Amino acid sequence: MGDWSDTSPRGVQYRQRQQLGEDQKARVFSNDTRWQTFERWAVYLGFAWRFGYRFPGSKQTLLVPDPTEAVRETLPLVFGGDKALPLPEFLERLAELLPVLDGGAHRLAVLDRLSPGTVSPIMKDTLSTSLAHVLLRLAQEEVIDLRNESDTQKRLFPVETGLTRPYSHVRLLASEGGAG
Repeated sequence: MGDWSDTSPRGVQYRQRQQLGEDQKARVFSNDTRWQTFERWAVYLGFAWRFGYRFPGSKQTLLVPDPTEAVRETLPLVFGGDKALPLPEFLERLAELLPVLDGGAHRLAVLDRLSPGTVSPIMKDTLSTSLAHVLLRLAQEEVIDLRNESDTQKRLFPVETGLTRPYSHVRLLASEGGAG
């Protein structure tokens, strides 16, 4: 993700014009102060992290969108007293607590404002690649267990271009959502 002042295809201003059109009122980031505040809060809340690299004479960092930490910290609330949930119910609870993720009110509002063709349409019952990545990562770290049980409602996880993997249930393995 580029910085505010970058008008190249990686830059914030360019992306807003591309995805939201020329309407100034539709834009979320109207100046660099808003962008810097967004970056700070996105990292603090666990929806992104900074990746530092150095060009000669520069100390630029990239903002990497990755909600893994936000999801990890929210798991105890999502599960409540339950140890396992059907995946559709898990996703509904997660979207209520983190409304910028799949199915959440904020995500749906943003998707409604995007210019046609900006985002590839997601097939019904398929997770976004970002949320699928988070859940597969937490499963690999043994924080959660993803299961594909027969005769139950499933959600598809994009795992490679054109390939999906079905799952039906999620179980919490770590007592504190992976914090311990």
